[in-house]
Amino acid sequence: MSGITECLSSCSKVFIGHRCGEKWRIRMKIEDLKSTIVGVPYTEPEPWAWGVGHYGVNSILVELSTDEGITGIGEGTTFHSEIECGKLITDSARKFLVGEDPFDIERIMRRLWGAGFTDHQVMAGIEMALWDAMGKACRKPLYKLLGGAYNKEIPFAAWINRKKPQDMARDAIDFVKQGFHAFNIKVGIDAIEDIEAVKSVREAVGDKCEIRIDANMAWAPNVAIKMIKKFERYDIAFAEDPTYSRAMGRVMKAVDTPICSGASTVQAISRVIADGSADIIGHIDPKLQGGIMNSKKACVMSEMACLPVVLHAGSELGISNNAMLHIVASTPNFLFPNQTYYMYLADDVCKGGLQRFQNGRMKVPEGPGLGAEIDRDKVEKYSQLRKQQGGFSIYEEHESKGMKKILPHQAY
Repeated sequence: MSGITECLSSCSKVFIGHRCGEKWRIRMKIEDLKSTIVGVPYTEPEPWAWGVGHYGVNSILVELSTDEGITGIGEGTTFHSEIECGKLITDSARKFLVGEDPFDIERIMRRLWGAGFTDHQVMAGIEMALWDAMGKACRKPLYKLLGGAYNKEIPFAAWINRKKPQDMARDAIDFVKQGFHAFNIKVGIDAIEDIEAVKSVREAVGDKCEIRIDANMAWAPNVAIKMIKKFERYDIAFAEDPTYSRAMGRVMKAVDTPICSGASTVQAISRVIADGSADIIGHIDPKLQGGIMNSKKACVMSEMACLPVVLHAGSELGISNNAMLHIVASTPNFLFPNQTYYMYLADDVCKGGLQRFQNGRMKVPEGPGLGAEIDRDKVEKYSQLRKQQGGFSIYEEHESKGMKKILPHQAY
């Protein structure tokens, strides 16, 4: 990548080696891996098509220490509350990492995949830590290694959580006052209530703001077509995952609203592109793709097909959030404001606390690597909190919320 040349010209003592034939020897090697589970709550839950979830974020914090005193940090996760299995997987990867050069990311990750470490959300934490170590060794922010800066101020779309329509309208107005001009709304919960929710937000924010809907594949194709046509009167920017991927092309041909795919793995994204079944690729997320490198590959594939991409959101603390900022900063086909649920976090485990939005945007970090440092006191606090109250699952349901799962009308 273009940033590597610049990186080599300003590297620290890690690269000061001695002649070995015709090659310079790079001395930095991984010495150890440490992982810690934390659970940070959200200030409010998120109702969606499959229940009430997102009461908080489970994270597996990864630390890769090296013989040069550099420690790379990363953040893995799972969608379910029982995250101990993810930590076990992470810790089991140690024997494959010790003695390796963090710069050999492709080889390391392929070796791990080949050894059966195939949980993308978990392994992303290790891959993220490799990139962080590399950036710190080069004394450069990660975006410099991923292609350089294309955009240093990253725009975001706020989630308007499902509530009573008047409460959603109030929340939307509050976000507009904070500088947000794009909004995500979950649908696929109840047809009438879905329409009322979008209508209330549109009437509250006017015609100049962007609204997207996300059905999380809750609709059969014929229902998706019918519902999207009803939403079109409210000028929807795009509809994400209205139905299952194999029927998405049918929906796309029947409506005027652009269709956004929630395909998550690089392989799934490549199939969507080959099938021509989406106008936008909407789940760029290193945890879903299994690492920063794979997210960049998904973006490049999409760019070659003339498709814009959008960040996915829902399980990020500051470390992952920074990784995503670096991806967007160095990638030209992020044409829309990106998803984020970060503003609903009660706290963070990085030094400096919660990052701040400025007019609906975040600036890409300029510190070396990911530009994040772990706050040990916060890690201890949220590690203990998670042990006391258990983890969080995006599939939680509580009778007090009055939510019921909505199953697809047909299986696809």
